Order: sequence, then C-alpha cells, then structure tokens
Amino acid sequence: MQPATERPFKASRFAYRTNTDGLTASNPGAKAGVEDAKESYKCALKMFESADKEAREEYQNNKEAGLTIDTFGTWVMQNDPVWVAQRAEAEARGAALTSAAMFAFGQDYMQKIQQGQSEMAQEAYRAGFTPEVF
Repeated sequence: MQPATERPFKASRFAYRTNTDGLTASNPGAKAGVEDAKESYKCALKMFESADKEAREEYQNNKEAGLTIDTFGTWVMQNDPVWVAQRAEAEARGAALTSAAMFAFGQDYMQKIQQGQSEMAQEAYRAGFTPEVF
C-alpha cells in the first residue's frame, strides 16, 4: 500500500463533501454560509490540484536528472513550499466547510459525508493507496 501522496491529486475525488442535496438547513443564513464555504473549498482544491501537477512534473524532472531518489511525498515536503501551502489551504477550507455544514445541517451532513468518505477510501485502497481526506 502506497502513501496517499504518491497518487496524483484530483479535486473531483472530494466532490462528495459539497453535496448537500436533500439536507434541510436550520436557517437561510446558515445555508448561505455553507454555499460560500463550498465555493471556497472547491477553489482551494482546484488550486492544490494545479500545484500538485506542477510539483509532480518538477519531481519527475529531478528524478530523471538523478537529483533525487526520494519518494514524491518526501521530496515535495522539502522542495516545494507552494505545494505545502496549497495543501494546508485546502485542508483549512475543508475544515471550514465541515464547520459551516454542521452548523447548518447538523448530524445529517456528517452521515452524508461519512458515506462519501467510505466510498472514496475504498476506491483508494483498490488503487493501492492509503486514502486522503481534505
């Protein structure tokens, strides 16, 4: 089983986190907050996806030039502060989305995303990677 960082990042794997279809918000203001958090989260994921793609290209160039024998996960933490920052931002935006959605929808949201997390984790394991959560 390979670490999650060895698998190219795809924002689409985390779409389940923004699916609030069928959930009823405690008030209209709370729902608006969730919508804002969703957009912020989606933007952060796309930015991280772009940073991940660029980092992997640079890593491959370094590997081919014989400049590293490290795994991508080790190399990127030491050599690409943009990747590290974008990952942290995506994680923070994910936490903000969870907070807003829990405030708006309560346990119903948690039950819905737990199902999505389970499906995403199973897919990662089938592909030979540990799952990643944002």
